[in-house]
Amino acid sequence: MTDQPFMVFSDFNGTLLDADLVRGMADAFVPSASRPILEAITGGTLTEREGLAALYALYHTAGRAAYRLWAQSAGTLRPGAAHALAALHQAGVPVHVLSSGLREWIVPGLAGLVRPENVWANDADWTFRTCRLTFPVPCDPSVCQRGCALCKPTVMRRLGAGRRTVMIGDGVTDLAAALAADVVVARPPLTQLLDRVGRPYYRYDTFWDVLTALAAEGALAPAVRA
Repeated sequence: MTDQPFMVFSDFNGTLLDADLVRGMADAFVPSASRPILEAITGGTLTEREGLAALYALYHTAGRAAYRLWAQSAGTLRPGAAHALAALHQAGVPVHVLSSGLREWIVPGLAGLVRPENVWANDADWTFRTCRLTFPVPCDPSVCQRGCALCKPTVMRRLGAGRRTVMIGDGVTDLAAALAADVVVARPPLTQLLDRVGRPYYRYDTFWDVLTALAAEGALAPAVRA
C-alpha cells in the first residue's frame, strides 16, 4: 500500500490484445522473407529498431488498406481488459499503452477505452513504394541502450516521475520496462525472463488477474467480476 499516485503502462500485442499483430501479420503477408528478420531480433543479432525497420520495409504501400483490414480483424481484447481500463479511468489512474507496433493499427482497437494521445507506438511513412517506419521515442541513453523501436522505459521515465508505476506485459521487449517499473504484472515469456533476474511480479492470464494485482497494491478497490 502507498499514498503515492499510480500510473499504469501496458503493452498492446499479446497483452491487451490476445494476439501479436507484428508476428501475425508477417506470417500472413510475408512469411518466408520475415522469418530470418524475426529470428535475428529474437536472437539479438539485430536490435528491435533495426529489425522492425527491415520487417516493415517488406510491406508494399499498395497493400496498406489490406494490412489495416487484417489488423482490425486479428485478435480480440484479452478477457477483462475493457473492464480494467474503465475501472482505472473511473479511479483517475492514468493508463498509457506502449507498443512497438503501428499506431494506426492500435488506436482504432482501443477506441473509447484509451485516449489516442495515451497510445505510444511507431508511425509509418507510406509515401514510398514500401513502408518506412518512423520512431518517435528512441532510447534515452541514460535509461536504455537496447536499440528499441519504441523505448518503453524512456516513456515511463518521462511520464512517471512522482508516481508509482505499474508495467503490464508479456514479451521480451517488455523486459526493460518491467525492470524500470515499481510493480510488474506479467505472463510468459516475460515471466521466465523476470525469474532469471529475480524480479518479483504478479502473474496474469486475463485482466481479471490484473485487477486483482492492482487491488493488492492499493491502486484500485477489489474488482467484482461481471
